[in-house]
Amino acid sequence: MLVVIAYLNAAELLLIDLTNARAVTMAEQFLARSARLAESQSHNWAMIRAKQAVIALSRGDTAVALSKASDADAVALKLENPRLRAVTLRILAESRARLGERHAALELIHQAVDVAERYGTWRSQEECFKVAATLTGDLVLARRARELGFARGGTM
Repeated sequence: MLVVIAYLNAAELLLIDLTNARAVTMAEQFLARSARLAESQSHNWAMIRAKQAVIALSRGDTAVALSKASDADAVALKLENPRLRAVTLRILAESRARLGERHAALELIHQAVDVAERYGTWRSQEECFKVAATLTGDLVLARRARELGFARGGTM
């Protein structure tokens, strides 16, 4: 984050004289670099929040998991990152299911499966299918999760 701030400060200093075309061009370059870095930091922050949500779920703290997953999902939407979105939707679905909100959980997991199938890794697809199978009791979804696990090197 310090690098982002440094780029922003450099751009600000360069923009003191807007009549200097070279300074304006350099300021644009610094701003573009800081935007890329800030975006990557947002992605990292969202991944951290998603992992914290998974830990909270494993500890049975559903409210914390839901909060952290919601934060991560908002960033995934903002960044238009479908892979991260598949992960956050899955966590949100599992959280909603644990809170007894079955309808919301089913909606979220169907979205997660759809996004994961189009953009996700085999692991994220497998995890989405596992949660979907658990929520729906659908044996086809469970079989698909096992197949994905086997395809990525797991055991069937």
